[in-house]
Amino acid sequence: MVTPWGRENRKNRELKPGEGMPKKVKNLTAIEVARINKPGRHAVGTVPGLQLVVKASGAKSWMYRTKIGDLRRSIGLGGYPATTLAKAHEKARNIKSSIESGLDPLEEKRKHREALIKDQMKRLTFAEAARQCHALHLIFYQSIAMFSFFLNGIYAGFNN
Repeated sequence: MVTPWGRENRKNRELKPGEGMPKKVKNLTAIEVARINKPGRHAVGTVPGLQLVVKASGAKSWMYRTKIGDLRRSIGLGGYPATTLAKAHEKARNIKSSIESGLDPLEEKRKHREALIKDQMKRLTFAEAARQCHALHLIFYQSIAMFSFFLNGIYAGFNN
């Protein structure tokens, strides 16, 4: 069936054998992954959506592409030499299972990061961090009086 603008309507046309199905990617081995140098995204196989991303600089990293709800997400799994093929498979499978159980891994990661930062902020105030830093640099001052004069100028605005 041809549409008014001259293109064939893909929904109503007959499919040729092998058409309409996603491509089956060959499962790559660790040696084959190490040999990939061409910049771009390279499907690895085994876990659908797992890709090796090679940048123009030659840097390699793992990415898991998936749909969470209606959103298409790219989730980084780490750099190539540090994260092996087996670890990338394991991480991708864990993410896939968490998505299937109704969780958004990126949202969980963001919440965890925010909680960690909030906890760190409670522990150390700016004034205390400045005192620790200046105590380490005491050896660079010629006298204690000079150091005290410097600190009093900085801490004048703090009530801590």
